Amino acid sequence: GGWNGRLRTEEEEGRTRAVIVGGGGGGLIAALALSSAGIETHVFEQDEETPEGMPDVDKSRGHTEPLVFSPSCVQLLSQWGLSSLDAKGIKRPDFGGKARSIWFRDLRAFSGRLLRRERWDCVCIRPKDFCELAKEKMQERRSLFNISHSCKVTECVDVSWGAAIVGENGVKEAGDVLIGADGMKSRVRRAIAGENYRDQVFTHGFTQWSGAVEDESSAFRFYDDAIHMYGGKQSCAIVFRLPSNIINWSIIRPTEMEGRNALSEWRSMITSWQLNEDGSVEIPASEVMLLRESFDLFDTDKSGALDMQEVKVAIEQCGLAVSDEDLQGIIAEIDKDGSGEFEFVEFVELVKTLVLRIREAEDAEETAVKLRSEIDGIKLELKARQEELKLAEAKVFELRKAGAQGPLDIEKRAEAIPLELDGLKDDLSKAVKKLERAEAVGKKKQGEDELEWETARKALGQWLRKEDCHEVLRRLVNATDRPQRKVVEDRAVLPSWVLGRMVLVGDAAHPLVPGTLMGGQELVEDARLLLECLSSHSIPAEIPNALVDFSRKRVPSAAYSHSLARRRLQLLCTPGLDWELSSEDEIASILETPSLPLDYRART
Repeated sequence: GGWNGRLRTEEEEGRTRAVIVGGGGGGLIAALALSSAGIETHVFEQDEETPEGMPDVDKSRGHTEPLVFSPSCVQLLSQWGLSSLDAKGIKRPDFGGKARSIWFRDLRAFSGRLLRRERWDCVCIRPKDFCELAKEKMQERRSLFNISHSCKVTECVDVSWGAAIVGENGVKEAGDVLIGADGMKSRVRRAIAGENYRDQVFTHGFTQWSGAVEDESSAFRFYDDAIHMYGGKQSCAIVFRLPSNIINWSIIRPTEMEGRNALSEWRSMITSWQLNEDGSVEIPASEVMLLRESFDLFDTDKSGALDMQEVKVAIEQCGLAVSDEDLQGIIAEIDKDGSGEFEFVEFVELVKTLVLRIREAEDAEETAVKLRSEIDGIKLELKARQEELKLAEAKVFELRKAGAQGPLDIEKRAEAIPLELDGLKDDLSKAVKKLERAEAVGKKKQGEDELEWETARKALGQWLRKEDCHEVLRRLVNATDRPQRKVVEDRAVLPSWVLGRMVLVGDAAHPLVPGTLMGGQELVEDARLLLECLSSHSIPAEIPNALVDFSRKRVPSAAYSHSLARRRLQLLCTPGLDWELSSEDEIASILETPSLPLDYRART
């Protein structure tokens, strides 16, 4: 029988059913591939569905790394359904009007000098636009594709004939195969890797600045037809134009250039820790020594304890802002001996408190994003109801003026709409109040961040001028409203992606180092190989064997892609290499080097 409370029909018994957790790029590419082969797919996404007609307020807000597809990936996606017939009836790849072809890859010195141009022939599209396109195309396969929004998966369980998920809203669904495509915090990932599994995190000693500019006036037409990769003495930059005239850029440079030190990476370490079911913080035993190293770095006077100023520095390095009054409260809560200083044992307790505060701020930010979307939806609904009321009242007025008796349903509708409007206005008021409370949690933090960010941005601008940076790139950075900054890190590929009838794809299995533009191709390869393995084991009872086969083949190739992504990063930031002075032969030999020594630190 089926986990969703009904028996499978004869038609369903004859075909495989896949339950996919995660409605992002990885989940929908998998659904596209599997449904094209007759496999029934049901996707569960925790975010709400964007209402039709909602304005795209995020199209130029911040850096958006696109999905980039090579010609072979485009061909596969076309076979799976992203295609249409041209005027001659020939099937062609169709990525809609929101995709953009990038014909060349240009390697330049930071000054802008063109060092090498390669034919690339790739298609790029924002993940959000791709997801909308994929859902639209798969609506033609209603019997094979279904997606449920606002469904957060809380549990993965085995059933007699497959695997199933349980959602926090009571939803239950089972299938012959359960695919986890919902990223690093995937519930399926935790079920496969184990609750106590700790990722191997790689920090590369680089900081990435990134941003986006909406080029409505075509001031940056220079970036129209190619992806531009800039190589500096220790730094690199990537610039490309997305559809809708959005230009993305990212600059990667050594962390010490930010005027920061090893402490820059400690926030990413402590925020990777898991919370226990009771909400307490669990510190992995393997990272206690790293925590001790951080303590010694904060202890600038080497007294063996942290004074108030050193504690404040530790808190600020986490991205949190506290007043002296808040700091006194934290010290009073944790400093049990009343010395006014933190020894290492007390520092550990301080770190637990900081992790909880960071999570609280992140949760508040996530809540605020959802509430803004909810408010936009209510506003659209209010506008539609107001227009409907105007039309109904005008119709009633015209009928009465003509001396005719108006239809009863119009009269009733004209009377009912004001009540609906009052209800919507009440909902809007409540949502706005919730949003104000959520934003208040991180309001002071945001103000402090603005000051810190503005200082860092000025330092970046000075560095660009000092490096004699390409004028167009410098203007692009200066035109960006608010660049983002983060430490460059990635995680090791999971050693196994399968447990019984559960399997992982995408970032849940192999999160890539950012800025390499390899993510889209990796998602297509996940879907291609998974479909191939499932097709070769067509009997439902053989699906576990198919998934083991998939993991056995895919893990090594994903690990190779990870090493390649790291080499690309190291290549463009090779210490001592002056791209401006390099000859074409030297550049060609460097680009074709199969491997470079990697300079990154790994921690478990």
